[in-house]
Amino acid sequence: MQLKKIEILNYKSINTPVTINFNYGEPVTLIGKNGSGKTNILEALKQTLGSGRTTAFSHNSAMQGTYYFSLSQEELDMYFNHIELNAEDELIKVDYCGEKPSVRAITSKVVQISVKEFHDELEDILSDFKSASRTYISNLKKIENDDYAYFNLYPQIECESLKGSLTHLTKRILGDVQNQIDRQTKDIKEVLDYFKGDSFTLDSFNYSKLNYSYTYPISLYTIKEQELLISPIIAKSIGLTKEALEKANKKFSKELLRINDCLKDSYDRLKTQIERFEQLKNKISSVFSKAEDNRYTERDERDKIKQKFLQELKNAAFAHCYYLDNETTLLFSSSRDNEYAKQQASQINFNYRNPILEALHIFLSDKGVYRENESFLEYDKLSQDRRTKFIDLINKEFLPMNLPEFEKGEIKGFILKDESNTPELYVIEYNGTEINVNNTSLGRRWYLTYLLIKSILKPGDILLIDEPAAFLHPQAQLEMKRELNELASRSIFVIYATHSPYMIPENWGNVYNVKNTEAGTQVTQLNSDDELSYAIKEELGITRSADILFNLDKTLLLVEGVADKVCIEKFADLLGYDLSIFELLPCNGSPILDVTHLCIHKNLKFKALLDRDNLTKPPTWLAHKFGYKEYLDIIKNNKDCIFTPANGERKCLEDCFSETDQAKYFEPNNKRQQKISPQKIKQAIEFTLDTLNNFEQLFIQLGIPKLDKENQ
Repeated sequence: MQLKKIEILNYKSINTPVTINFNYGEPVTLIGKNGSGKTNILEALKQTLGSGRTTAFSHNSAMQGTYYFSLSQEELDMYFNHIELNAEDELIKVDYCGEKPSVRAITSKVVQISVKEFHDELEDILSDFKSASRTYISNLKKIENDDYAYFNLYPQIECESLKGSLTHLTKRILGDVQNQIDRQTKDIKEVLDYFKGDSFTLDSFNYSKLNYSYTYPISLYTIKEQELLISPIIAKSIGLTKEALEKANKKFSKELLRINDCLKDSYDRLKTQIERFEQLKNKISSVFSKAEDNRYTERDERDKIKQKFLQELKNAAFAHCYYLDNETTLLFSSSRDNEYAKQQASQINFNYRNPILEALHIFLSDKGVYRENESFLEYDKLSQDRRTKFIDLINKEFLPMNLPEFEKGEIKGFILKDESNTPELYVIEYNGTEINVNNTSLGRRWYLTYLLIKSILKPGDILLIDEPAAFLHPQAQLEMKRELNELASRSIFVIYATHSPYMIPENWGNVYNVKNTEAGTQVTQLNSDDELSYAIKEELGITRSADILFNLDKTLLLVEGVADKVCIEKFADLLGYDLSIFELLPCNGSPILDVTHLCIHKNLKFKALLDRDNLTKPPTWLAHKFGYKEYLDIIKNNKDCIFTPANGERKCLEDCFSETDQAKYFEPNNKRQQKISPQKIKQAIEFTLDTLNNFEQLFIQLGIPKLDKENQ
């Protein structure tokens, strides 16, 4: 998991989203005027990247923003199934507000359970139950004691209940049995109606539909096995012969046996369907209970994955982050007054770590000189002889190795001393004088703070610096820039704000122009394409090309040479034209074609005043200038590219001067050196009316605005 960018949504002067991209191998450079919001961006990044602590900053200005991470395919497969994350441009989006980022575990998925088999089996149970109940009731009615149509020739038939008791079957008892069957039928039907669809969601399943369905007892009645015969007296009274009487008794006994068998069979069928119904209810409960258990198990698993992701997130975003400015984060202080408060502020900005002791600790650990449970981080626990040994080793090997290049020739070196149970660092001047670092220049104290932090940085760590060039001379600034580029190449995130052209990366790589607008702090990221930076650096030099960066809010006005620049400034002043929104950049000769083409290609705000002789370059010249023919085709069709007047002999800015205006000649008697003289232009007080008119028309063509009369 790699942090790719942070979108700052709200922090102090930042009211609209500000996006900072983290490109591995390139430092992030923030440029802009004082008060534009560069420090606020660094503080917002510190607040989010520094383990989420807000102690060093106002709680009323808590940063709100969004992290964007790139995940490997393995991480995507692991996390996306368990955590609710947004994806944008193949990056994972995680919200941040206040003190820590937040991710949400995916809510339980809707569990669909097929219930068609339950429905089909319930229909089968209900059908069989109804069929068996009809048969059972029908046969019970045949032996009902009040029905004399069939059994009026016989004594009352006794029935045996399930418990073995004997009774005479009456209409009341028969009605009770019918009620028992009806209630059980209704219960089966209600459950059947509940599962009438093909599928059921786990969340919509109601256990009470099963738990509150009852098994209603149904009474079993069968004919007691006994001799049932027509008495001879009744037989004689109805005129039955002995043979007819025997035949009638046999037929009656056979019918009784048949009815008894039907009663037992139909009752067994009833009981079987009731048992099936109970088993099916248990099965349904088991299926839904198992699905519920699985959902809880999955939820627990998601929570575990979420916690693992948060840990990975902490490792990726809340790396060791160090924030270094010029006020509260120096490890060395020029005053002992309020030292504790400064130390606490430094600890907050260094994630509560002490880079001095840690740098020395790492060095000693790598040297393998520690005994068990020894650490320079616990200096007060070391014995005096061990302190002496460690300090000697640091003075011989560590400090000489970390002497800055720009300090060589200025001082002899550094020395560490044990004073009052505290390691104190001293500078050794060339005359042998030892001065406590706290009493040296602010630039040196700042650089030593940076140097010690640098020595403990590891890949993935983050270094935020506000104004690294503030107290360093140009040579030191260039060395600092090389070091920051080298740190970035080691996969260390480096973000710094600067006003110095010496601190601008050669390729303009990850440079952000910070502006303070009506909507608050806003940034514009330059294209990291090497073409622009290389060409402009080649033609203008690194410090002059940096002028473009530091004036991106202005329109770049390209002219051919310093003399042309002086002319534009001189006549704008004389004629009352406003150059405040322009940044004049002189490009000698053919380089103006390079720079103009790149400004078009990179969509920079610009105007270009080119000599007309560029349009009449000979083919031999163009053949040796790769791409110039194509450049000219693009430039001459661009509305922001203006060529000097067409009616002049020399096809350059000189043609704006009248023939009688001698201020334009550098060496008027040398025909090979007929160039505009910056010195004479500056010194000239009056120009001819033709010259003034020519320059006025040129300013109108360039779109340079006229100053208000009140402001002139």
